[in-house]
Amino acid sequence: MKKAITRDELRAKLFKKHKPRTALVEIYGAVIELHQPTIGEVLDIKDEKDPKKAMMRVLTNYCCVPGTEEVVFEATDEEMILMWPMDTWFTELHAAFEKLTDISLPDTEKNLGETSTDSSSSPSPSA
Repeated sequence: MKKAITRDELRAKLFKKHKPRTALVEIYGAVIELHQPTIGEVLDIKDEKDPKKAMMRVLTNYCCVPGTEEVVFEATDEEMILMWPMDTWFTELHAAFEKLTDISLPDTEKNLGETSTDSSSSPSPSA
């Protein structure tokens, strides 16, 4: 018969250091490693009302040089990043973040969905 786990054993197992999961994402031919945020960080991102700020937070805090903890982007890169053309890397990064955290970035998915739906499902003005 299996011995019941004690409270101390259970707490020791729960409170040991857990390695965050990661996902590789390609951005314009360069591969970055997206790191899984902590519960507290996820809740802070989820509370962010501005989807632009939420996405910039993900880029500047969790996009790392693969195999390291070194972040790729800095807060001062925001203006330049926001000038990049919209591309598939954005949705791939968003999907990877969702998979690592089980949450969506605030309104980002909704806004992207409305943009693509509006252009493809709205009747043309001449119709």
